[in-house]
Amino acid sequence: MSFVDSLQKEFEAFMDKLSHYEDVFDFSAIDHACYRTSSEVQYKKIKSEFSQFAILLVESMVGNRLIATYKLNKPLSWGNIKIDIVEVPAPKEGRQYKDEFEHVEIVINESFNDFASKYPQFKFDFGATSKKHNPELKLGLDHGGTIKFHHQALEAVIEQEKRLNI
Repeated sequence: MSFVDSLQKEFEAFMDKLSHYEDVFDFSAIDHACYRTSSEVQYKKIKSEFSQFAILLVESMVGNRLIATYKLNKPLSWGNIKIDIVEVPAPKEGRQYKDEFEHVEIVINESFNDFASKYPQFKFDFGATSKKHNPELKLGLDHGGTIKFHHQALEAVIEQEKRLNI
């Protein structure tokens, strides 16, 4: 099985885990997914694989590790959901990760407080909502995955960063 076929199957399995949240949150607003890597060696290998079927939008240092963001030639799909942006972070020093999808990010059009107040049944993590650049609201899920909420699509953020030289 090719890497891209394997990635599609992994994406489907990850989204299946999130499926019981589909009726709660607007999955049509999923902007991108994050595929974690377990080591520097795997980061380089996965980047090489992505370069075969995607365009590198940017690779930049974020939080003391590199993150590569790709625009796929053919979107990953799950039902009617299609995403064509995948970020691939190198592992943070001292942390253990698996090579797998970790989170999806959804664009919302309201304040984080207003958004979270509509879902009192969830314990949102507001820790990154005050970040100067591209703030986010996080929701850790029971199975270990995460849904993050942003105000801008990642591709727009990348274009903004390029213009501002961030």
